[in-house]
Amino acid sequence: LALLVRAHTAYQVGGGTRRLVLMGPVGSHAAERSLQTELAGAGDSVVRRPESTRAQCLSALRVAHAAICPARVEASPVGVLEAGALAPRVLLSDIVGHRGVVGSMGGLGEPSYFTAHDEVALAAGLRALDDSGPHSWRPAVHTVPERRRAREAWGTALAEFLDDLARSSDFTGRETDREEGIS
Repeated sequence: LALLVRAHTAYQVGGGTRRLVLMGPVGSHAAERSLQTELAGAGDSVVRRPESTRAQCLSALRVAHAAICPARVEASPVGVLEAGALAPRVLLSDIVGHRGVVGSMGGLGEPSYFTAHDEVALAAGLRALDDSGPHSWRPAVHTVPERRRAREAWGTALAEFLDDLARSSDFTGRETDREEGIS
């Protein structure tokens, strides 16, 4: 989230006028300290609501101009599915998990992506959201049954990937160990 705050500052320096609202807790004490450092210089353009309930977060998504999902690793499709169902625009970090979730939408278009860890790309993505229309894959997750099917498809794809990984010799290390003379 510290990267998002820095990118938002760059977005505003470049003429952007939208506020950034951060909802929910941060994952670790280190991430919290890093975020607090960035927030100290952000002024009132960034609003932090760490104690937000799930209902408050979902309500905020419904009225937001856009949802930004800056994850480095996506362990669950829920955040992306909720963003896609409720927010008219979605900006996702370009990671395998996010592409996997959106890929399960049946080719109905894509949200905007930015390179993970790239502050300049994220700031450019924030600027692009100002001029973009609603994303085209939103109808694919608009109802509860559609979101359930998307979660199931994502879960199946993840299970297949992990199964393939577990069966590969690189994952077990057996071939690699032999090549390096390790028994």
